[in-house]
Amino acid sequence: MPGYARNNSVKRSVTLALLALTLAGASGCYTEGGPGFSTDQHVYVSRPWQPYTITLRDTRTGQEFWSRDIPVGKKLIVKFVENQGTNDKYTPDLMTWALVDEERETGINLASSVPVPPANARRLETVLRSNPELPESMVQATRGTLAPVKQPTVRPPTVTVPVAPERPETPSEPTAPEAPIPLPEEPASKP
Repeated sequence: MPGYARNNSVKRSVTLALLALTLAGASGCYTEGGPGFSTDQHVYVSRPWQPYTITLRDTRTGQEFWSRDIPVGKKLIVKFVENQGTNDKYTPDLMTWALVDEERETGINLASSVPVPPANARRLETVLRSNPELPESMVQATRGTLAPVKQPTVRPPTVTVPVAPERPETPSEPTAPEAPIPLPEEPASKP
């Protein structure tokens, strides 16, 4: 039965590979862009030139369910779990989330949660805030120690309007005053 042993070996290898993938996904590897397969998990990283605000909206009503400004140097991890929210049709799913340092990839506990609309009635919206935005650690470290940045003075452009060449003045000939315009005569009324 050599074929039987080989088939078991292949099945065992496939099973171990699937188990390893499952454990890797369950252990919480949260890299930017997500895990690369459909788990309804999202990772957003804020950087000085890309500071994000993330909002969860109910598409049925337009209601904002949840919103978070992600500080620069941090990342937001959002994961949706089906049928773990409330026992109604409005918020049956659960959104778990965590805000952690940008470099951290494993050992993250998504401890915060909120009941949310079902997958077909929710949308995550990303908005870029004004940039650049400094990380809070840099703002605290430099507070009061650096001289303010001098903004260069911008002078408005000078506009030169061409001047029409001067015309020599010619004496104007006297003109006769205009005659008054005669008014039309009114027809005489008959008695």
